Amino acid sequence: MFWDYLRARLSLIIGLLIGITVFILLWITKSNPWVTVGFLPLYLILLRSFVKRVSIKTMHDFERMLYKDLRVFDYASKYEFLVQNGVKFDERWTVTKIHNAILGNIFLGEKKKARTHITHLENTYVKFYKRNSVFKYMFEVLKTLHAMFFDTPEAFKSHTKTMKKTLDNLPDNVKNQIKSNEESFHNWIQWNEKHIVRGLSVPPQNLLSTIKKMPKLNALGSYYLLKRNNQELNDEILEEYLQNAFIIDDL
Repeated sequence: MFWDYLRARLSLIIGLLIGITVFILLWITKSNPWVTVGFLPLYLILLRSFVKRVSIKTMHDFERMLYKDLRVFDYASKYEFLVQNGVKFDERWTVTKIHNAILGNIFLGEKKKARTHITHLENTYVKFYKRNSVFKYMFEVLKTLHAMFFDTPEAFKSHTKTMKKTLDNLPDNVKNQIKSNEESFHNWIQWNEKHIVRGLSVPPQNLLSTIKKMPKLNALGSYYLLKRNNQELNDEILEEYLQNAFIIDDL
C-alpha cells in the first residue's frame, strides 16, 4: 500500500539513506560490534512502522478530502490515478483502490466510469470476494449506491436485497457494528429507499432538516436524489454541498 503514496515513498527512501549513513558511521568508528549489528534490524523495524503510519495518515487525508471537505473530483482523480498507475501485487489493496475510485465516480455522476470498474471487479475478482466477505459486502454497497443514483427503482430494490443478504453473512461483531451505526452507508441507503426512492409521503421541504443533520457526503447524496424530481428545492447549505458533486449530471 505505502508504495502508492508519494509521501510514504519519500519517507522510506530518506529513512533508508539515514539508516545506511548511521550504519556506515558506526562501522567506520569501530563502535561496539553488537551495537553495529543490532542497529540495522531495529532501525528497519522502526522505519517500517513509521512508513506504515505515514501511509495510513495519507489514506485518512484522502477520506477527509471526500467525507469532510467534499472535494469529490480530487478524491476520484487520485484513486483513478492509483488504479491505473499504482502497484498491483497486493490484491486487497488493488480492490480497495478500485472500490474508492467507484465511490468517487458515483458522487461525481460518472456512472459509466463507475460501471466499468464494477464490471471489471465482477469479472476478475470472483474468487477474491468468495474469500473475503467484508470486501464482498463493501462491493455490494457500492453496486447498491450506483443503482440508487443511476438505475431504475426495481434495480435499486434488487441490489438492496442482495446487500442485506451479504451483510447477514458477515461475522456478528462486524454486522452489529454496521447496523448500529446510524451514519453507515447501509442505514443511509435504507433511509433513502424509505423516504425518497419509494415516493414521498411528506412534502420534500419537510425532509431538508433531517438531511442537513446527516454527514456531509450522505446529505449531498440525499439532497441530489430529492432535488432530482423536485427542482424547485433550494437550500443554501445543501446547494453548496452540491457544487463539487454530480457535476457530470447537472441538475
